[in-house]
Amino acid sequence: YRNGNTLDEALAQLEVMLGKVPELQPLIDSVKASTKGILR
Repeated sequence: YRNGNTLDEALAQLEVMLGKVPELQPLIDSVKASTKGILR
């Protein structure tokens, strides 16, 4: 959000980082499953 990324761009960046930080998976899954959006 602070970098001006869209949600899709931010998710793509998180997925790249996922290889080094597997703990990000629950966050990614939660954001993708959200039907009401996320707080930025």
